[in-house]
Order: sequence, then C-alpha cells, then structure tokens
Amino acid sequence: MEVPELRWKTSVFQDPDGGSAILWPYLPCVRMPMKMRPREWDALALLSSSDELISLREEEEQDKESPGVHLESATASGTTLGMLVRDLSELQLEGPAIPDPERIRLLRHAENSRGGMPIYSIEPGIDDQKWADWQSRWADEQVRFRNLIATFGRNRRWAKTRIKAISRIQKPPFAIPNDLGAAAAVCAAWWAEEFISLTPELSRERNERYASRIRGAISNLRESADGDWGVGGPSLLIPVQQCYLPSLEDSLIACGSVEMNGEFAVIEHQDPHALVVIDKDGTILIHGISNLEAASLIAKEILLRIGLSEKGLALESGEVLASFSIGRAVLIGLAAERFKDAEHDLRLDALRISAKRHNCTVLLFNNGKGIVMGQNSRKVAEMAASYWVTRLSEEGALA
Repeated sequence: MEVPELRWKTSVFQDPDGGSAILWPYLPCVRMPMKMRPREWDALALLSSSDELISLREEEEQDKESPGVHLESATASGTTLGMLVRDLSELQLEGPAIPDPERIRLLRHAENSRGGMPIYSIEPGIDDQKWADWQSRWADEQVRFRNLIATFGRNRRWAKTRIKAISRIQKPPFAIPNDLGAAAAVCAAWWAEEFISLTPELSRERNERYASRIRGAISNLRESADGDWGVGGPSLLIPVQQCYLPSLEDSLIACGSVEMNGEFAVIEHQDPHALVVIDKDGTILIHGISNLEAASLIAKEILLRIGLSEKGLALESGEVLASFSIGRAVLIGLAAERFKDAEHDLRLDALRISAKRHNCTVLLFNNGKGIVMGQNSRKVAEMAASYWVTRLSEEGALA
C-alpha cells in the first residue's frame, strides 16, 4: 500500500446541492492540539455505525471505572492496534488513549452544544444486507492464504512504512508538537497494516458508500426545519484518520449519488445508567437495561424531556447485551472443528459458541466482530467474550 499525502489542513467539500462536509484529519488514539481543531460546524458525522458509537461510549465508562484497561488490553493483544499503542507510547504527546479521545470529545461536544447537535453514523449497520455482504467479502480476503502468510512479515513492513511515511508528511500551516509528525508516521504504518487485505475493489465500494451517505447526511441536514443555514448551507464535520483523507476526498468529489441515512441522538441516562439512542423515525433503543419496567420509565422520561407524548409507546426486548471486536480474523471452520461447543452457523456465516460456563451464546464473525446473547449481566458477558477469544487464540483459530 502506498502512503498518501499526510495533511494537517482541513479539506472542505462543497456539496453541489448546498452545504458542505468538513474533512478534518486527526490521528487515532491521540489527543490533537487545540489550535488544530475546527471551531465552526453545525453537525457531526462519524465513520462508524450507530452500534459502534454505543460501544465507544461503553468503553469510555469502562475506562473511567478501570483507567487504562483498554490500553493495557490492546498492548498485550499482539494485534496492529497493540503495535500502534506501543509506538505512540514512546512519543512525547497526549496519548495514546483508548477509546479514541477525539471522537469521544466531539460526541460530547455535539450532545451538549446548542441543545444537542445532529449526529450521523456514516457506516451502515449490521442489518444492511449490502454492507453485510461487503464485510463478509472483506473477511474472506483476510483469511486467504496470501494474507495469512503476510502476517509473518508485519514488523518489517511496519518499520519500512514508518520510514516512507516521513517524506509524505506535509508541512503544517502552523507550529505543531515535535512528536506529532512522528505519530503521523506511526499511524500511517498502522493504517497500511490494518487494511492490507482490502482489495482495490472493496476499497472503492467502501469509499463510494461512505461518500454517498455523507452527501445524504448533508441533504438531511439541509432540509431540517430547525436550522437557519444562511447562503452557504449547513456544515457537517467529519473527523477522518489522516491517512484516509485523500481517498475519501476523491470519492466525495466523484460521488453522484445521495443515500439518506438520517440523524440520531445519543443520550446518557443516569440512575439507572443506560445509553439511549433515538432515531429520526422515532425508534428508541435503550442499551444496558434488561428490566422492561425500568426501560419503559426511561423511555417515558426521555419523551417527556423532548416534549412528545408517550401514547402508543410499545416495548420490545432484545437478547443482545454486548458487542465487541477482537481486531483479528476468525477461522470459523478450524474453530468449529476444534471445539465441541462451537459450530459454523451457515445462515449467519458466523461461529456460534454455546458458552455454557457463562450461560450465554457467543456469535463471532469472520471479521472479528462478535456479540453475546442471552446473558443479563454485562460483566459476565465480557468475561465470556474474553474467555473464548483466549481459547480460540490458543488453538490458532485467530489470524
């Protein structure tokens, strides 16, 4: 993978129908200097799914309870994320930190400014069949023989990419901390390794989908009755990892389609603690509460706060309690052969594990993403995920 230009300047895409997308380059796991942060914007879009944003908030809470727990886990994981954290730790800067400090900061700012600014998730959810197919094809690429063999040369490639990236770092428009440039080279090496198995076709499909959904978010924002946008129209801030900015920028310029994806609001409820996600269609997801009566009271309280009637409120309980990602590909066939409690669920194309020790079911997909079902305790669900990831790793069922 060639290292693109590593820019510090924000790129602004002017939508031909009105409004703009502010592509702001940032470094993952690093707190960016204040003078580099965009000041004026009307809404926030993140290159994540709504489920991932919930997980991001959960990680923040877990880090408050046990400071550094995710950083320690990443460091010991042996994954590309672990390599990123290791190299960033050697530099004099604000970081590394997990969850990503800039995304958390922007989420908090959007939720607490102007009575709550619109927030858009650009990555489609797992219920999007087209996106699920894309993820499945990427997972297949990750476990191809040539890509599994490539993991053996990771350290050497990482070092070479860091060196090559230095010459690609653009001169900033203002003074920056000395080690921020070194951090940019580290993040470029991480990006190259993280997406080494992404074929040109898969990359193009992802970029086109992102660009279309960004334009859809601008369209949704532009048509909102709440905004007085003026001549230039509304501005949508999108934090983009520095190494990815040129590619996304090119896709936006070439994008002729608009995919509407609607805004949502995330509200953190205290006593009892829960994360509440409200879609534009009126659906309320209460994450982290298993008691239906408590969930009903929270939903009614939220409706009252935003001035809506609780009439017609209907509740449905879901069995999914925890979602997680291990950052490694899962060799489903091998795992199903090695463990009597695991089987290949052909309908979902996932590894279904009967986690009897923790009284739940664990589903793991090829791309390393997983969910825990049927367990009412979040801590026990996390223990189940950790236990089975360890066992799979010991049996060589993770790539």
